[in-house]
Parts: sequence; C-alpha cells; structure tokens
Amino acid sequence: DIYIPSTIQSIGLHAFARCQNLTKFIGEYATSDGRCLIINNELICFAYSGLSGYSIPSTVKSIGEEVFSQCDNLISIVIPEGVQYIGSGAFEGCSSLDSIMIPNSVTHIGDEAFHSNEFLTSITIPNSVTYIGESAFSDCYGLTSITIPDSVKRIEKEAFYCCEKLTEIICQA
Repeated sequence: DIYIPSTIQSIGLHAFARCQNLTKFIGEYATSDGRCLIINNELICFAYSGLSGYSIPSTVKSIGEEVFSQCDNLISIVIPEGVQYIGSGAFEGCSSLDSIMIPNSVTHIGDEAFHSNEFLTSITIPNSVTYIGESAFSDCYGLTSITIPDSVKRIEKEAFYCCEKLTEIICQA
C-alpha cells in the first residue's frame, strides 16, 4: 500500500510504473477501492496487481499518459461515458486486452494509446472522436476491422501501422 498525502499537487509520469505487486493507494486522491489516483478528474496512476478486469470510475474525464501501460493481465477495461481524453500510451502493451469500448464522450485518442495490444480484434471509434494520434493502434496484430466515423478530422502517421490482419476499414458517415 502507498499513502499519498493531500499536499501532493502532481505525480510525474512513471512514478509507480512496473510496480506489479501494488494493490492499493491510500489518501485523498485514491478511489474508494484504492486502485486509482485521480487528481482534477484525471486518472494518473493505477494499481493493477491481481486484476484481470476493471471499470474506471465515472468521475474520470481524462486518462493520463501510460496509466495502464504494460498491465499484462488486464483482459477487459470499461471506460465510462464522460471520459473525453485518452492519453498517450494509456493502454500501450496491455498484451491480454481483448476488447475495449470507447465511449461517445471521447474526442482525443493519444499517440500510442492502444499500441501493441495483440489480442484486440476490432474497434469502433465513436462519432465524438476528432483526433487519432500517431501509432495509436500500431502493432495490434489481431485487429481485423476498424470503423472510423466522419467526425475524425486528423489521423496521425502510423496510426494503424503493422496491423497485419486488418482486412476491413469502415468509414462511417
């Protein structure tokens, strides 16, 4: 368990990265289950030890950079309606993640957000998304289908690079 005092104003990237046995945060910024640290409605840290699935709290509006990165045992994640921003590398390298539903509130999918999730087979980008970052879905080897709505204004380079099984791209009006 890690106690986070209320005097903390920010926590830097990778502050608790690779702490595979971390199960709980304690303090003002910790969620009631102790699994997340949330500051100003941004999910900034996650204690994933022992979990195969998780529902992100509904108070979250932004998923910070690399929060779930390398959560190898995570099979499913529920992103609540209201999340607007998925940060760079947020779910990068979650090698067991097989499905994800992006809610209609998301407008921004950051660089490498879902990079190297080899078991993802299909994904529907909701019609709220306007930006898909660089390498956002690159190296998702199992991805066979992607639906992209006309709300998307920008797709950065290599967004779907090395998606070897990709056979269908649906552009939705």
